[in-house]
Amino acid sequence: MNLANTTTRDRVFVVGTGVTGILFGVGLVLSGMTKPDKVIGFLDMFGGAWDPSLGLVMVGAIAVHAVLFRVILRRQSPLLDAKFHVPTRTDIDSRLVAGAALFGIGWGLGGVCPGPGLIGATSLASTLLLFVGGLVAGMALYRPPEISLQEGIPEDALLVLEHERLGFQASPILAELRARALIGLGRAPEARSVAAEALRSAPLRPSLRAI
Repeated sequence: MNLANTTTRDRVFVVGTGVTGILFGVGLVLSGMTKPDKVIGFLDMFGGAWDPSLGLVMVGAIAVHAVLFRVILRRQSPLLDAKFHVPTRTDIDSRLVAGAALFGIGWGLGGVCPGPGLIGATSLASTLLLFVGGLVAGMALYRPPEISLQEGIPEDALLVLEHERLGFQASPILAELRARALIGLGRAPEARSVAAEALRSAPLRPSLRAI
């Protein structure tokens, strides 16, 4: 992102995202979800020493989300964006099932999932550093079939395609990147439409007007 072309709204959005991440991280630490032993104690329901406390954490998180998500969506738009961006896909495919199964197996074996693992790695514990290394290696090795068929397409363009596959739309702060990636894909009319929509919420971005 070119900071010279960002608006105050963009900057507040970035700061708000950072504050949200900090809040999430503090919540993970306070709840004990960064402790592999505690997680395994919760997942091992038949080992004789089941620890149900993390279940309360999950129930509390789901309850808060279930209520506030619906309340917030009653607004016409978010505070820092022109519209809400939520997933639109509702189908369950083989990749989702396989990915969920692999995630569950890894979580049960190691007692760590990506978010708590990244936070825990800041302690420089060897097991958590090894986990993060394996996580990065797995992400690097996995190549979805559609990406394998799209060799030569710029990485930014592939990111746009993946967002579209998941049913997400780019937020205004990524509008310029999205528009230029669409041009790289030969979708100039769509790129201009994206830029025009973004200009309504960020009218002072000259780089968007040039698309």
